[in-house]
This record gives sequence, C-alpha cells and structure tokens, in this order.
Amino acid sequence: MADQTRSSCGLKRLARVCHVVCWQSGSWTAGATHLHLLRSLIPALTIAVLSGCGGSASNSSASNSTDESSAAATTDRSQIRVCVTSQPLLEMARLVAGEQAAVENMIPSGERSLFWKPGAEEVRRLQSADLILIHGAGFEPWLNRISVPESAIVDTCSVFEDQRIRVSDAVVHQHGPDGEHSHEGVVRQTWLDPELAVAQLNQIVLAFTKLRPQYADEFLRRAVPLIHRLEATDSQIEALAAQTSEENLTILSDGPYYQHLTRRLKWKLDPLPWPEATSDLSEADRQQLRERAEKSANRLFFVRMDRSDSAAKLAESAGLTPVFIDLCEGISDTDASLDERLQQNTVRLTEALNSKLLHQSR
Repeated sequence: MADQTRSSCGLKRLARVCHVVCWQSGSWTAGATHLHLLRSLIPALTIAVLSGCGGSASNSSASNSTDESSAAATTDRSQIRVCVTSQPLLEMARLVAGEQAAVENMIPSGERSLFWKPGAEEVRRLQSADLILIHGAGFEPWLNRISVPESAIVDTCSVFEDQRIRVSDAVVHQHGPDGEHSHEGVVRQTWLDPELAVAQLNQIVLAFTKLRPQYADEFLRRAVPLIHRLEATDSQIEALAAQTSEENLTILSDGPYYQHLTRRLKWKLDPLPWPEATSDLSEADRQQLRERAEKSANRLFFVRMDRSDSAAKLAESAGLTPVFIDLCEGISDTDASLDERLQQNTVRLTEALNSKLLHQSR
C-alpha cells in the first residue's frame, strides 16, 4: 500500500508539472512555456514519479529496492495491452511504450472511427485492454454503445478541451445503409497542429507512467526525439504565420479538417460542405466551388490527399491552386511517420505560398 501511495503521489506531481509547463492563462501556448521547458524538465519529471511524495529519488530507491524489484518482476511478465482509435495515436503510443506495450489500432484501414461499428471480437479486445487511448468529443461514438472499463479510457485531448474547434455548419455525409445525413461536432484532426500533437503525446506518457511507474524515465526519454521533430515543424509553421501576418488569408477547402492547422497559422478557413467520401463529386459540389472561387481573394485551395485527382483538377479549372494536405488518418503509402507527414504538409504549404507571392510580384 505504501508503494501504491508513493507512486500515486509521484504521478500527481508529474501531472501538475506538465500542466504548468504546457498551459498558460488557460490556453495552450508555444515557445518557452511549451516544448522547450517540457524537454528541460524531463529529468525532474522522472524523479517526481520515482521518488513519490517524500524524500529523494535515491533514498526511495535504497529503502524500497526489494519491493520495486518484486513489482518489476511481476509487471514485466506481460506487456500492457493498449487499444487506440487512430493512426497518430498508434504511432505515438508505440513510440513511447517501446517493448512495454502491445498497441493495436482498433479502426480498420480505410475506415473512420466516427463511422466504425465494433463486432463481438473487437468488443472483447477492448474490454480486456489495460489502456484505451481516444480522442474524445464524439470521435468514438461507438464507445457509448459498448461496455468497457472507464478506468482504462484516457482522452488524450482532454487537457486542451477548451481549444477544440466546433463545426458550426453540419456537413452532409453518405456512408452505409443510412444514406445521407450529417454529423455535427468538433474538428477531430487536432494533430495537424504540432503543439496539440505534443499535448496528446504528453498524455500518453502520463498514461503509461501510471501503469508502469518504474519505467517513467524510459517513456519520457523515448518521447523526446518526437518532441524535437514536432518542434521543428512548429517553427516552420510559425515562420509561415509571420510571413503572412499582414495578408489576412482566408483559405477555401474541401472540408473543415484543417482548422487546427489554419488557426495555428492565424489564417481563416472557408470550408465547402463536400461529402467526406472520396467518390466523385456531384454537379452541385462542383458549382459551389466555382461560385466560391469567384468571390475568393486568395487562390489557394486545401484538399485532402486521399481525394481523387479530379478534385484537384476541378480546383485548377476554377482558377485555384490546390494544396494537398495529408490528414494522417491512415497508414502512409510511403511508410512516412506522423512527424514526417506533418513536415511534408508544411513543405507543400511553403511551396504554394512562395509560388503565390512570386506570381503576385510579376
């Protein structure tokens, strides 16, 4: 019981420090209060977990070495069983856990969590999981229809709940036997903003630390390289935001998916209510694009990378420059990692902007 109390107090201390590092004045911020401090505080966070609520880490280790060795021997007999609901969470969880966990993405390739319905075998695996990492805010509506242990569920976006972007206009979709209908809610692609991706990574580190506190330093250490890479992409996004700060850009797009990215860029998004399905667009969809393009002062058009080439050609025929954005929701065709895909998005944005500025200067 003493070990459990000590571990619990150490975890609470870790959570408090992470909260102070990552939040300022009620909103997520970059710079000195975010990625830089998180990296520099990793040794302190490790000590917070391992030392518990009293004494130094070395004293705690010396006085409880027998108990900790026994606990490690017990917990190492099997991996942590983890279920996730997206490709980004899958990559983050596998990176952080290493050999300590067996991580499974419950959503089959080509399907989306919003529309997925688990079968009996999937329900069984979810019920037996030690940890279920989710996005929350309606991204996993099927969770309301099955019985899983609440204690196993970790909402990786809960730390920035007030930063979620709500979709004001319903977008019509067509999938399954129900035909056309709409889903109102929040924009789910939080990871397109590298800051929010790090916030989710932070929650995953905490979740694994709670289950295996003796490996806290390993979990944190494994997260650092990804933090470095996301920080580099975030710096590129900041540079783009500074470059366009006086242009008051409004970007047309094929849906609301990019709003976390455009908010980070300090741009506005004007999404068309196109269906999520990647099938051919209707004549009404095409006409709507042409009408909006005529009124748009900016010529960039964001389009999902998994849409057919016809969508990009349609944008070009309307005088727009399509910019393909990888939503990172499925497995990469080129085996690229999440951070590589986010960085590639930034490269495509930079190239499109430079081309636009070059055209304006002529």
